[in-house]
Amino acid sequence: MIFKPIIILSSIITFTSDQVFTLEHVRGYYSNFTSYTDTTKKFKKEGYPVTSDLFSQNQGEYKLKKGRIFSLDKVWFTNVDLNQTLVILLHTDDYRLATYHFLNSDVAEDLINRIELHIKRKYIFDLVKFRHKKKYLPRFIKSAKIIDSSYFTTTNGLRLGDSKSKILKLYGESDNIAVQNGVEKYEWRFEGDLIVQGCCPTEKPVPEFSQQAILLFRNDKLIGILFHND
Repeated sequence: MIFKPIIILSSIITFTSDQVFTLEHVRGYYSNFTSYTDTTKKFKKEGYPVTSDLFSQNQGEYKLKKGRIFSLDKVWFTNVDLNQTLVILLHTDDYRLATYHFLNSDVAEDLINRIELHIKRKYIFDLVKFRHKKKYLPRFIKSAKIIDSSYFTTTNGLRLGDSKSKILKLYGESDNIAVQNGVEKYEWRFEGDLIVQGCCPTEKPVPEFSQQAILLFRNDKLIGILFHND
């Protein structure tokens, strides 16, 4: 999405050979057409304060094996007192592509479906089916690195067990709601600061970078979180 306004602008604005096209040109061009103002509700991109130095102390090359099942490109953290686990999916240079946060005693099927686990067949890693993931998940949780409970609060102050009303007050109206096996799934798509300034004014909170949030509730209490970063 971030390239769309650049493509449009290339057909409208011309630059001399010694000019440099920057993101400031995008902001400047669209500022004449949008209602983006300083009153737009901003907040920090959601995440967890787990520091990267804990990654190297965890699984090294980010490959964990239980039986024949592998967890690839993920780091696992848990807290015994909270009975909660964080799973962070890493990309190049330890970029946090996704973070999963759940109660060890109540892992929603939607989260289990989204956490990829693999089995090695000769030289290829194949995805395993749901029933295998559900079976092996407790073993991966047991091997997770134990960290302090302070790491299990999000950047904007969310904790498992929070009420739905608290989250709706912070995030606003969700983009989609679904119910499965007694669990309500609320989804939000937050466009980043540059996108909103460029073309998409919004009443939603605006983080610095675009992000998807999926929050899972049982009996109006938060039991699971997924943050996916662009």
